Amino acid sequence: MEKNNYILDRILVILTTVCIILFSMYATLKIYNIKLSIINPKATKYQIQQTLTPQPILMEHPNDFINGLIKISIAEYKIYGIPPSITIAQAIIESGWGKSSLAKIHNNHFGIKFYGFDRLSTEEQLLVNGFVILNTKEFKNGKYIEKSAKFCKYATRWASIRHHSIFLSKRAKGSLKGDYKAWLKQLKKSGYATSPSYSKKLKILIEQYKLYEYDI
Repeated sequence: MEKNNYILDRILVILTTVCIILFSMYATLKIYNIKLSIINPKATKYQIQQTLTPQPILMEHPNDFINGLIKISIAEYKIYGIPPSITIAQAIIESGWGKSSLAKIHNNHFGIKFYGFDRLSTEEQLLVNGFVILNTKEFKNGKYIEKSAKFCKYATRWASIRHHSIFLSKRAKGSLKGDYKAWLKQLKKSGYATSPSYSKKLKILIEQYKLYEYDI
């Protein structure tokens, strides 16, 4: 009788261990969204390896990104006069909705390049946390060319936004406060971006997501 109880206890321990292992495997599969060849027998070795790579968490809706910038962009607007619509729209384009490596790793949401600390004001020097060299595309002589460039790094997203505010306020001519259309023209003249359709893309985003409603 005692021997039978011992065997049953051992079986329960084994079953419990197996259940824990299976649950852990299931949790891992859910986290990394793994699709093994058991699910898809025709999957190649390369496809299986690809699915083993942790997938980035994607935003459920673009408004998630926008909502994360509203308060801080309005606060900057009150100090530097850069319309939140311009700040948010530029962040969307320059960071690819916050998904670019420059934004995710180095907190640079506006593609601001680094030209040396000697060209930065004292306040800017406190904001910029060095630079990183990355490949980028620029529109030149009627076509896009790929080149490497130095981009500013920041310790926080706030530092990136504050530097953007200072950067644009230096280039503002006349009274542009609250007028996103005037700012679009100013950005085009100042050569903020080399793309000939840059201002048009900003305008589309501002009107599509009604970002002008935050310019109050």
